[in-house]
Amino acid sequence: MRKILKLLLIILGVIVIAYGVYFILGRPAIPLPAYHFKVLEGNQLYDFIEATESDEVTITLVTNGDIDAIVDDTNLANINYTPKSLNTTVALASKYVIPVKTQNTISTISKWCPCVRILPNLVENFFYHVIRLRLTFVFGVN
Repeated sequence: MRKILKLLLIILGVIVIAYGVYFILGRPAIPLPAYHFKVLEGNQLYDFIEATESDEVTITLVTNGDIDAIVDDTNLANINYTPKSLNTTVALASKYVIPVKTQNTISTISKWCPCVRILPNLVENFFYHVIRLRLTFVFGVN
C-alpha cells in the first residue's frame, strides 16, 4: 500500500473515533471564546442595556438552535430555531436591510454560480446536525 493511502486511512480512522467519542458524550456544544463588545452611547444597544439596569448583556448562540439573552443571571429571551426558520428570517430581514442594488447583484451572482447558495447551507447544516458550537457575545456599556 502506498504511504499516502495509509496516512489517509489513519487520519480517517482518527476522525471517526473522535466523532464516535463526541457522539457517545451526547454531542455537547463546544464553547468558543467569548467576544466582548463595548457599546457606546447613542447606539441602540446602549439604550437596551441601560433599560435592563445592568452593565452588560450576554447573548449565547448554540448552533443546535438555541439563542439566549441573559442579564445578571436572568434569562431575558430564549429563541429556538431550525435551519429553515433561520433562512426564512435572514431572507426576510435582507429585504429590509440590504439595499436593492446589492440585492440585485447577489441574485445575479447566485443565478450564475449556485455554489454561493449551496455552500452556506451546507455549512449551516453541518454545524446544526453534526458538530455543535457555542458562541458567546458580551455587550457592555463600560
